[in-house]
Amino acid sequence: MTIAKKIKQIIGEFSDDYVFTAADFDVDVRQREAVAKALQRMAMRGEILKLLNGKFYKPRITEFGPLKPSPAQIVKEYLVKDGKVIGYLTGASAFAQFSLTTQISSKIQVGTNVYRQPINRGGYKISFVLQPNEITEEGVELMKILDCLRFIKEVPGCTPADACLRMKYVISNLSESEIEKLAKYAMKYTPFVRALCGAIMETLGCDGDIVEELYQSLSGVSRYRLPIPEYIIPTKRKWRIYEPT
Repeated sequence: MTIAKKIKQIIGEFSDDYVFTAADFDVDVRQREAVAKALQRMAMRGEILKLLNGKFYKPRITEFGPLKPSPAQIVKEYLVKDGKVIGYLTGASAFAQFSLTTQISSKIQVGTNVYRQPINRGGYKISFVLQPNEITEEGVELMKILDCLRFIKEVPGCTPADACLRMKYVISNLSESEIEKLAKYAMKYTPFVRALCGAIMETLGCDGDIVEELYQSLSGVSRYRLPIPEYIIPTKRKWRIYEPT
């Protein structure tokens, strides 16, 4: 079997949407150049599509034409390395996951422990949000919740009040152990996030010791501007959350 036929056969087994490079093919090092040329020829024939130099994908074909890869595929080298979770999709992806918005965004945000410069790829603007906690597979979902609180004023097509109401519902469905971990992660976020997270937890009747620890972590002087009415957060004055005039 020629290298070109072998590559085509392997690609045929890839799932639609899968992004790959020449390094994804288990061939002898001396055949790497032949693999790269085979991929280039397939791209020229439209059998696969190029994402950027050296990166290709097998498109999902719809009645409207080929679809771009999913955000997770576009930035996958920033999400998992050597089988370990090193980042996660946040921002617009988290807003959509928790039903804060239905708007489609051309921006991808990745939570990471390492500072990175923004990049452009596949028609998306990709930026990186520093996560103050160590990123672990079991902690990612809770970090997304805190990111939604952090960026609650930036949710497209949704007011902060409606977003807060939705996040109250999301947090209310967490288990006691998850609430404890959420508060632990929140302690490394900005005071604004700690205040909003603590206020929501208190409103939901979460463990008093957990809520008190968040409250005591605040300076007692700072105030946090957020247009949320008291019927959503009845204790917002205690947490110094106020509506801008």
